[in-house]
Amino acid sequence: MTEHRTGTREQWQAAYEELLKVENEHAERSEELAKQRRELPWVPVDKEYSFETDAGKKTLAELFVTLLCFSRAPLSELQAYKERMEFPYVSTYGSDFVFDFTLALTEEQMQGHPEVRQMIDDPPDWLKEWSEKVGAPLELGLAESPTWIAFALEDGVVYHTYSRAAPDRDFVVPYYHPLLDRTPKGRSDEFRAWRHDEYEETVR
Repeated sequence: MTEHRTGTREQWQAAYEELLKVENEHAERSEELAKQRRELPWVPVDKEYSFETDAGKKTLAELFVTLLCFSRAPLSELQAYKERMEFPYVSTYGSDFVFDFTLALTEEQMQGHPEVRQMIDDPPDWLKEWSEKVGAPLELGLAESPTWIAFALEDGVVYHTYSRAAPDRDFVVPYYHPLLDRTPKGRSDEFRAWRHDEYEETVR
């Protein structure tokens, strides 16, 4: 016997229609947030960074692919994981890249973020759960947190366009389009129209 709430078809329909109103409001808000992300100012990256790749050292401009993962560990330590996950992976070992973009925090930088220390000393329940799931002490997790970071390359100039760091409730996204919304130009109008048509067909 299920422990979940049950009801009649009529009760389900009424509850579903109320939920659909909230979902539609959320979708509209998500579109507005995506628009605001695309309108963020682009910041030129005027410092040259070097990354270790399977093909040797590469600059940031030379790394432009659809999706790329990086870590501070030496490239040799990333190979087994990279082969298992089957996606491009490079190393920032020996580079200031992660610290310049606050993708990782030095001890000094940690001291300059009192809100981080407060989260460590008195973490909310969702943050405790995040720490347990990633299998890292909270202090280490916040100093070396996973981050989405987006860049654009135009006319040979690299621009930093967006960052979003863990831990936060929306960091791990279940669908691919929220990730696309965090890229410099976001989803195309055609993609948004296609997803809307698909959604409308699904709920009919």
